[in-house]
Amino acid sequence: NTTRHNAVVDVFGQMIAAVGWEKKDGESANWVPHRPDLRPFDLVFRTEKEAKWQGLDFGCADPTRLSLLPTGKEYFAKGKAAARLENKKKLWLSGIINTYGPLKREVDYRPVGVDVTSGLGVRAHELFKQICSEAGKKGITAPSAHSSWPAQSFAAYWGQRISHTISKLTAIAVHLGVKAVAKEANDRL
Repeated sequence: NTTRHNAVVDVFGQMIAAVGWEKKDGESANWVPHRPDLRPFDLVFRTEKEAKWQGLDFGCADPTRLSLLPTGKEYFAKGKAAARLENKKKLWLSGIINTYGPLKREVDYRPVGVDVTSGLGVRAHELFKQICSEAGKKGITAPSAHSSWPAQSFAAYWGQRISHTISKLTAIAVHLGVKAVAKEANDRL
């Protein structure tokens, strides 16, 4: 899960850099007074030199985890598990601020949830649209060396990158899980 999370952070970071916005690692900045171990942001960015920093806190939600469903629901709709994770992250930061006081630097907090099935949470979708809008204003398209017939626009290219990254790492995790189960079964024989 950490590997998938970090890969998603990396793809969004590359997407932000592609439109020319300034970005920094947000995990090592010692944001919370008296608690340097608490890291509310995976990365921070700003759209222009004098703009306020945006703090992004990513999370990967698994809509197949039925134990996480709200009472009375049979399944998660696309992006709903991610949206629920975004709300949990927002409550977590509120609790941190209530306990330890305001962050050391003022940042607009943006929890970003992505379903492991590639659905985007509400705030993740807003961020994606914001970045794509900036690319449109600046005339930035898909990188020519990497564009393909179905990914000729900036949005299509980066949407596919996000989806592929999540799907690839999920498949690897499933593969490793199956291998571990098969080994365990073999060892018992």
